Amino acid sequence: MRKIFIAGLIAVVVIVAAVMLAGCVEKNQVDVEQVRNYADPITENILLAMNEDNYAKYSAHFDQTQ
Repeated sequence: MRKIFIAGLIAVVVIVAAVMLAGCVEKNQVDVEQVRNYADPITENILLAMNEDNYAKYSAHFDQTQ
């Protein structure tokens, strides 16, 4: 019975420590202006291509390199 209590106590301490330390992780800051400068022209191109029913223009930026 005592071993189960100690194991449970250790588990609780580890979980509490993990939760407390999770707040100390530095978050990545996103440069909104840089993202908008990159994404807005592509979004406009996709929306215009959808209106024109032009799949080649719509899918021009669909690759893994960008």
